Amino acid sequence: MFYLKEWGATLVDLRLRGLFFVVTALALATGLAFRPALARLVQELSPEAYARPYFTALFDNSIDVAEVLGQLRARPEVAEVQPVGAREAGGALAGLLDRLGTDYRVKDGQLAAFGLRVILKEGAKVSGEKLRANLEAGIGTEHITVSDIREPRVGRIFGSHPIFRYLAGFGVAGVLAPLFLAWIAAYTLCFAHFTRRAWLVERFQRRRLVRAKTLAAGLGAVAALALVASIVVQGPDLVGVVLLVSVFSVPWALSMREARWRV
Repeated sequence: MFYLKEWGATLVDLRLRGLFFVVTALALATGLAFRPALARLVQELSPEAYARPYFTALFDNSIDVAEVLGQLRARPEVAEVQPVGAREAGGALAGLLDRLGTDYRVKDGQLAAFGLRVILKEGAKVSGEKLRANLEAGIGTEHITVSDIREPRVGRIFGSHPIFRYLAGFGVAGVLAPLFLAWIAAYTLCFAHFTRRAWLVERFQRRRLVRAKTLAAGLGAVAALALVASIVVQGPDLVGVVLLVSVFSVPWALSMREARWRV
């Protein structure tokens, strides 16, 4: 507990530099501990995720939604199936009726009971057209209304944006590497003050290796907090644990340099 208090007192002395050190340490520890979740987030932000073609299918109340969902999600060309809200489904149906003309009449039983947005994998537009045709043929046009296959316009924006192109190219490493560099910079800015306080404590309280023990206590607390949170939220991730312990051991090992000259 003494060394944890010493860690906190050192950070308070450093003020903004100390805050920068804590924030970057927490960010890096969280990123390493939640590596699988971070990888999924980066993948969802990739230009390909926003540029994937899709179509919308509206079904009447005679169709079993669970059965249709299972069939669609099992298809190799389908990346994701999302439910369409009632407002969006109603708007799509209204647009269809408007294109059919004022003479067209629809029965109450044919009104859309639910809608699904079928998002195709990249490059699966041709097989997606076959899937559309099979849906209409299998279910019947009197029970289903299928839109044309579309490509989101926002995908072009994401595809040209440098940040999202960077994330697409480097993935989760593109997030963790800048966090690591920022943390090393913060550590460098704070290291001299940790050394000065450790020297004073060793001189007047007759303790040994105070700098190393103080850093071990503080960084260990940050790493433990991130690991416990990740285990509670997503379950244990052995790779994340190994990476976190390895990365946070580097500055602690550097702080042990003075131990080489002690017997």
